[in-house]
Amino acid sequence: MIRLHRSPVIPDAGFTHGFPERHGGVSTGARSSLNLGKRWGDDTENVERNRRLLAEHAGYDPAQLVATRHVHGTNVYRVGDQLSGEAEFDGLVCDQKGPVLGAFAADCVPILFADPVAHVCGAAHAGWRGTVACRPARAARSTSASAG
Repeated sequence: MIRLHRSPVIPDAGFTHGFPERHGGVSTGARSSLNLGKRWGDDTENVERNRRLLAEHAGYDPAQLVATRHVHGTNVYRVGDQLSGEAEFDGLVCDQKGPVLGAFAADCVPILFADPVAHVCGAAHAGWRGTVACRPARAARSTSASAG
């Protein structure tokens, strides 16, 4: 069974969100059970199945997922902008309805941002390098810049 934790500080209206636990997926071995990342040696079919299971449980279309492609850097991607092939970024910002933002984290911290007035949200992956490089602040600034 998949369990989602929700933050009491993010408004429910307009910002459905959750932090899934690791249980309830189909991956085995070192990546068991609800591995959602494609870059860590898990079978691609298992990752896709896990993503579908999470989407079904949380109530969103898995095709709408836009996830960080983290490299412990400072790049922030504005959802909807042109994306070049293998672009890598640790933060996302979005002012559109529809996309589902995902920030992967194992021993790092996923950070969510939401501005209920401007209807802008963001997600960032923050390891120690990104925190030192002020990535969370950069993602927050990108979120407020989207608001105009």
